[in-house]
Amino acid sequence: MEFMKNSLYSGWTESIQKEGIIRTAFPDSLSARIHEADIADVAVKALTEEGHGKRTYELTGPEALSPRSMVKQISVVIDKYIDLVEITEEQVKQEWKCKGYDNEFIEYFIIEMGKNPPKGAYTVLPTVEQVTGKPARTFTQWVIENKHYFV
Repeated sequence: MEFMKNSLYSGWTESIQKEGIIRTAFPDSLSARIHEADIADVAVKALTEEGHGKRTYELTGPEALSPRSMVKQISVVIDKYIDLVEITEEQVKQEWKCKGYDNEFIEYFIIEMGKNPPKGAYTVLPTVEQVTGKPARTFTQWVIENKHYFV
């Protein structure tokens, strides 16, 4: 599970604000990112209602998104063109090294997950709606709520 909120910590906000550019090595890699409020809503139901004991819930957002599709959605919401620049694997490794991450983390979480995400990373599940009774929030909804970080 990947959080929609990770978009704030990937360097995207500053890059969009200052340059109108997103740089990424794997622009078409899919992930069914989830809104943090959906996690909270499921937790509240599980902790306050009967019938959730000893249950495990796998949570996802309502759509599998690529960085390319996320950039398009951000661009529409903030009404600003954002250029997506594909960088090399070596460039992304260097970027994450400069952020202080070790090679093992970079190789697995950045490179391998970017090149070959497991099916579970991009498979959309109906769990949020099944537990809460309302559909999972979309990335566009998340961007609208967090627009101020990108402008």
